[in-house]
Amino acid sequence: MLNALHYLLAFAVVLGTLVLVHELGHYYVARRCGVKVLRFSLGFGKPLLCWKRGADQTEWVLCAIPLGGYVKMLDEHEGKVADDELSRTFNRQSVGRRSAIVAAGPLANFLLAFVLYVLLFCLIPAQMQPPLPADAFAPDSLPRLGKVMPGGAADRAGLQAGDDILSVDGVAVDRWLEFVDAVRTSPDKPLDILLARDGETLHHIVTPEAAEIGGKVLGRIGVMAAPKPGYVLPEVNDYGLVESIGLAGQEVWDKSLLTLSAIGKMLVGDAPWKHLSGPITIADYAGQTAKMGLAYYLKFMALLSISLGVLNLLPIPVLDGGHLMYHAFELFSGKPLPERWIMLGQRVGLTILFALMSFALFNDLSRLISG
Repeated sequence: MLNALHYLLAFAVVLGTLVLVHELGHYYVARRCGVKVLRFSLGFGKPLLCWKRGADQTEWVLCAIPLGGYVKMLDEHEGKVADDELSRTFNRQSVGRRSAIVAAGPLANFLLAFVLYVLLFCLIPAQMQPPLPADAFAPDSLPRLGKVMPGGAADRAGLQAGDDILSVDGVAVDRWLEFVDAVRTSPDKPLDILLARDGETLHHIVTPEAAEIGGKVLGRIGVMAAPKPGYVLPEVNDYGLVESIGLAGQEVWDKSLLTLSAIGKMLVGDAPWKHLSGPITIADYAGQTAKMGLAYYLKFMALLSISLGVLNLLPIPVLDGGHLMYHAFELFSGKPLPERWIMLGQRVGLTILFALMSFALFNDLSRLISG
């Protein structure tokens, strides 16, 4: 029960943060453009909390279903508007202003990811180093530590890079994979590790942190194997603020292109649709990364925020990208898209979203059943 609550809480914090930031983007730019905001809702369905504030008495609502949110603005398409407030309606704003309001949500998600990456590069640089190539290691390598992750179980227990692992709980280990197996099969269980360091033999008690991976609870201590002879591990870089800003921008750009590429490959059949994940898988990853440490959790949040931003910019009606598509038509044609076409687009968009969500949920359940 406690484990399930941990995963639900980790999922709620991630999703709540991403939705809140997204909707605040819409809200902030709408207010800057002089548009009256009637309601700011975090979630859908039955309101749990509701209060009004500000000169416009905007409703701030927290709803029961946390899978999204919305900002409701004054608009003549949704009811009669008093003459003295016509200038504050969304529909009477210029195409540029309406597009800015719509685009502000996804851009806020990109901004959140950027800020998280800056913090990670500045404060936890060890977690932001580029991964080593696969050929840096030998499959039958000796159990020697090449890298100890700061803040991990091994680091807290005093293990250091260069330590040679001799035994675990009195059982000799001769290969790296034997050591990995001993750790993975002992989540939350203290292990007596005998190691050699600078000609001395030392005992350290290390308790692997439990992490659920593929439906199994495994142990992790935050170490990396030493590379094969002749390969030198790169030094951990310490990034300053200016360098972190540049690296964070590059990270957001690269991850955005990677997300867009993955979507494109699925659409043309170059990648299987089983990679599409729904709320169950996202909750699983949120819980896993939260257990692994703050850096992993923030990296996951940043990546998910980028994915949300990219997905919302897709030219699908009912998404922000669909509205931007309508605005582009209006900009080049000089007149708004006919209402009947907008309504048809809404139905098509809802159908596409329902199909995608159903497929993602099917993939989630398939993963659970297969274990």
